[in-house]
Amino acid sequence: MIFYWSYRYQLLYTAQPKIDTKGHAYTLALQQILTGIYIAELCLIGLFSLRNATGPLIMLGVLFFTTAVSNYTMNRYLAPLEEYMPADLAPKSEDDDQAPLLSTAEEGESDALRHAEERIDRVSERTHVPAHVISPLARFLQPHIFASHAAMKEWLRDGDFDEDDEPQYEEGSLKKAYLNPAFASKTPTIWLARDSIGVSKNEIGENEKVELKSTDQGAWITGDGKLKWSVDNFQEVPVFKQDAKW
Repeated sequence: MIFYWSYRYQLLYTAQPKIDTKGHAYTLALQQILTGIYIAELCLIGLFSLRNATGPLIMLGVLFFTTAVSNYTMNRYLAPLEEYMPADLAPKSEDDDQAPLLSTAEEGESDALRHAEERIDRVSERTHVPAHVISPLARFLQPHIFASHAAMKEWLRDGDFDEDDEPQYEEGSLKKAYLNPAFASKTPTIWLARDSIGVSKNEIGENEKVELKSTDQGAWITGDGKLKWSVDNFQEVPVFKQDAKW
C-alpha cells in the first residue's frame, strides 16, 4: 500500500516524461516475450540433446527455425506500418479533384460500418439501453468493422476534438514546436529557499558569476528550520511550467 501511494504521487506530481514512444513500447514488450520463447526453446534443445531424445530434439529444432522465420516475417511487414502512416489514410481535402475514388473493397467496408451503426441504434431502441452503452461492446466484438480501413480513415478525417475548445498557442511555442529539445529547451533554473541570514542571496550571486540562473522566489525557511513554499499560488513558483494543450 505504501508503494502504491508513493508511485501514485510520483506519477501524478513528479514524473514528467518528455518522450512519446507512440506505442513502440508495446511492440518492444512483445519482442521481449519472443526473446523468452527463444531462450526456452534453446534450453529444451540442450536438455533433449543431453538426454539423447532424438525425436523431441528434431521437433524443437523445427520449432526454433519456424519461430525465427515467423519473427523475421512479422518484423519485416509490420515495422513500416508502425513507423509510417499509409498515404491513403492521410486526411484529404474534399475539393481535391485528384483524390482517387473509393475502391469496391472500401465501399464495402463503409457500408458494413454504416449497417453496424444502424444495428446498434435498433438494438438500443428495442432493449431501451442507451447506444453509448452498447457501442463499446459492439466495437470490442467486431473490430473487423469498427477498426477497419474505412473506419480509421473516417476517424482521421473527422477527428475527435471539440471545435469550441480549440487550443491557442503562443508564437514562440509554434516556432519551437518541431525543434529538437536540445535546441529548444532552456537551462533549468536553480531554485533555492530564501533564508533570514542571506545564504540564498549569496548562492544566487555565486551562480550568476558562472552564468547559472538561480532564484529564491516562492520558497523560504522559517525560524524553526522548516521549508515552506507558495502552495496557494503555484504559478509564482519558478519551476512552474504551463503545459501546452494539444
